[in-house]
Amino acid sequence: MDDYEVLGVIGKGNFGSISKIIRKSDNKILVWKELDYGLLSEKEKQNIVSEVNILKELHHPNIVQYYDRIIDKKNKKIFIIMEYCEGGDIGKIIKKLKKANEYFPEELIWKFFIQVLMALKTCHNHKEGKILHRDIKPSNVFLDGENNAKLGDFGLSRMLSEENNFAVSRVGTPYYMSPEQIEDLKYNEKSDIWSLGCFLYELATFNPPFTASNQLSLALKIKSGKVESIPNIYSQELSSVIMCLMRVNPENRPNVEEIINYPPVIIRIRERKLKEHYIKIKKKESDLEKKEQIINLKEEEIKNKEKILEEREKENNLKEEKLENKELELHKREMIIEIREKELIEKEDNLKKKMKLYNNSIEKTSKNIQKQGPIPLPQINYDLNKKINTNSNNNNLY
Repeated sequence: MDDYEVLGVIGKGNFGSISKIIRKSDNKILVWKELDYGLLSEKEKQNIVSEVNILKELHHPNIVQYYDRIIDKKNKKIFIIMEYCEGGDIGKIIKKLKKANEYFPEELIWKFFIQVLMALKTCHNHKEGKILHRDIKPSNVFLDGENNAKLGDFGLSRMLSEENNFAVSRVGTPYYMSPEQIEDLKYNEKSDIWSLGCFLYELATFNPPFTASNQLSLALKIKSGKVESIPNIYSQELSSVIMCLMRVNPENRPNVEEIINYPPVIIRIRERKLKEHYIKIKKKESDLEKKEQIINLKEEEIKNKEKILEEREKENNLKEEKLENKELELHKREMIIEIREKELIEKEDNLKKKMKLYNNSIEKTSKNIQKQGPIPLPQINYDLNKKINTNSNNNNLY
């Protein structure tokens, strides 16, 4: 239970409630049917087990999808986790339209009818045994966000074995029970066909085909099979299909495959398939357009990046050129420095040679002087008197 978060209660019954939940792992919106099995009889418990087992077996876009079940033994509760149908049940929609004095468009009625018919086909053709729903009515047909009908509430459903092709227990809502159920006779999948006819009738009239103030009167009306005509805003085709489904003798009622092959039904099934195919094509086209837009944006982005890269490449080329010029200049300077270093080394060598010669010359001269001895100084005679007289004569001139 920790894997789910309850968002709120959306429905309540005698033995439990239905809550809108969110699956934490992927944020998917679902519902769980919470049932207090401690208050249920053994038969009602068996109905729950039967519902869960049957839901596990059924996989169809027009059947409410089963996901999981959780048993809370401590509180004696079972939680059946199923698909969330945000459009609610058709029974509530009928009440709203009836109050507003509006009707379903005929094509929408055909759509709901064919979708429930396809769900029944899956049930009645189940490989391990026919599954009878036994409670088809507007409040057990739900709508998803795209207004598609989904058959739900398999609490009274029953799987028939190959050995036993009939059920005998009287279950379901009395207004939609078949004549054979009312008379406590054996019944099979043709009983669901009767209920489907009642469902179709109520989509057109907003009332069950048979109503009465007591069970006996209701039973008599159902056994007679006589119903009031549907509103004249609807086609004769719709009316004839309803009457065909609600034939009193179950042997005269068509099975699912026969209904599908009725001209008014098969035409709409084909139209529906074409429409669905068209929608798929339009979706693919839309997806392709979106992909094309994304590709164009990416292409534009790549072009912009290429321009930036080209500019950077130019900048890098200029930088490389400058660096190459600098390298050449540095190389020249290195060569000049090397030449100057060589010149300086040569000069230094020459100076060393000259110094060596000079030192050798001095040393040689010094040795020669030592050999000759001291050199006599020349004698100088100064005539002091003459010098004095000369000076005095010069002074007299002034």
